[in-house]
Amino acid sequence: MSGIDLKNALPSRLETERLTLRPPMRGDALALVEQANNYKVARMLKRMPHPYGRADAIGFIEVVAKRESERAYIVCSKRGTLVGVASFMFADGYPPEIGYWFGESFWGRGYASEVVAAMLVAARATGHFPVICAQVLAHNYASARVLEKAGFGRTHTSVDAVGNNRGKSVIHFRLETAEEAA
Repeated sequence: MSGIDLKNALPSRLETERLTLRPPMRGDALALVEQANNYKVARMLKRMPHPYGRADAIGFIEVVAKRESERAYIVCSKRGTLVGVASFMFADGYPPEIGYWFGESFWGRGYASEVVAAMLVAARATGHFPVICAQVLAHNYASARVLEKAGFGRTHTSVDAVGNNRGKSVIHFRLETAEEAA
């Protein structure tokens, strides 16, 4: 994959039956804070600070989401309500990693499965991602189930070394496309 702009190989916008995944904009800051400033959300994620304030939202929109090492999406309902965030993260020498979170009031609606499916279709369509990985904190059973339903297999467990959940157990997942397995 040397020489390929992995971030821009992926579309900047995705549509599902119920959701739109689009680039983050500065106008999303208040809605991000409303959904992310929730301990129940933060405790499920490796890299989200808690409390989560306006500066965190602006930092995500202006810095994190613009990195070449990340393709970030704001996940909105078709009516435009921000329901969460999803992204692909790229690190040299490693397969891309998929990540996502949703505001607590949107849990249990199948949004995560819908978003992961759309992201996988988009990644496969590029022809550049024969392997995609993911990680979840071991206590995040719902997210682990979403990944397993999408075809990811568990590879190993480790202990998180950084962030708010330092010292907690992390389950690592891997999905190989049929082309690689053939």
